[in-house]
Amino acid sequence: MHRSLKSILLSKLEFENGELEVLINDGAGVVGSVRFEYPRAFRVFAESDGYNYLNNLEISETILEAEDTSGIFTSESSGFLEEYKKTTPNSRLDIRNYSCFVVTPDQCVEVIVFENPIMILR
Repeated sequence: MHRSLKSILLSKLEFENGELEVLINDGAGVVGSVRFEYPRAFRVFAESDGYNYLNNLEISETILEAEDTSGIFTSESSGFLEEYKKTTPNSRLDIRNYSCFVVTPDQCVEVIVFENPIMILR
């Protein structure tokens, strides 16, 4: 990442034509987007409701981290991912599935994917 962000916030989530796009802002305006092509599953929850869940995650990769530790991270061992694996046909589990989190001070978006998102920073 070429620029430093104090924090990231959610502006908008949009699911269209098999893609989930998450617009992020820095409090002053939209600074970029995160696009997930063909997500397997996704959910949104309040960061405060998922505080313990997020604290117990084993982070695999940090994609973007703001100064306040909000950011975009991946994990291969989230509870949501494990539930997904239990209900998914084995033929879909032959590729690496993992969770990608967009974490802000107020909300969290968890997306189960098999490839990294496309980041577009403005």
